Amino acid sequence: MDLKAALTLAIPAFVALMGLLAKYLNDLKIAQRKDRLDRISRQLKEFYGPLFALAHASEIAWYGFRSKYRPDAQSYWRSEPPPNEEEAAAWRLWMSEVFMPLNIQMERRIVENADLLEDTVAYKRLFADNFTGLSNCRNHSKMARKALCESTTTRATACGWFRRYTARVPANNLL
Repeated sequence: MDLKAALTLAIPAFVALMGLLAKYLNDLKIAQRKDRLDRISRQLKEFYGPLFALAHASEIAWYGFRSKYRPDAQSYWRSEPPPNEEEAAAWRLWMSEVFMPLNIQMERRIVENADLLEDTVAYKRLFADNFTGLSNCRNHSKMARKALCESTTTRATACGWFRRYTARVPANNLL
């Protein structure tokens, strides 16, 4: 077999192998892109979307509550004069029936979908720090929960921590 015949067979075989390699690399890139888009879709559908909706509902409820009770006070508990008995009772009712259930739903969403968080310690710690008080509150008896709600000096809805979280994270890292 001469050189010309060998090249005639080798060149098409080499081109075919290069084509297979190019196809493999292209398929790999497409699969990685699809996996990334699937993860982003899952994050939005199962985590960030519902979490945002719960935080938004919590914020709407908070503004509704504050428009009815102590609308001119800067802080619910720290402003003068302090809340009267009716306002304190309203706080306990809204806290136990509206805000805590929303907070618990958000906590559950985070715990059940922690795999959708970015893989950094800072993100996970931020969520853990913000729900320590919620978990402690939920584990107390009903009387202790009432006492905790009465002594709370800041808004206890989760929309505050969600806004702080999203403000610290660049928009491209939310996905």
